[in-house]
Amino acid sequence: LKADLGTLGRLTVVVVMLLVYARAFEPLGFLVSTWVFCTAFGIMLGAAPLKAFAFGAVTGTVGYFACTRLLELNLPAGLLNHIL
Repeated sequence: LKADLGTLGRLTVVVVMLLVYARAFEPLGFLVSTWVFCTAFGIMLGAAPLKAFAFGAVTGTVGYFACTRLLELNLPAGLLNHIL
């Protein structure tokens, strides 16, 4: 298999983004860290910033409430601890 430098660069960026996401998960909380990660990932994949921001917001919010309410999982609230 032969990968070009651009592909390897994008894969490296994704791995770094995932590491940052994992590190930010507890202090920022699931909703905020997922929102930021999905927004950045969408922009990296070529989405318009506003659409990527909306995607991140919906993914984080729906994911949080689906996991905490429907699946009854404990996810960190982080910065939004006083609201959630």
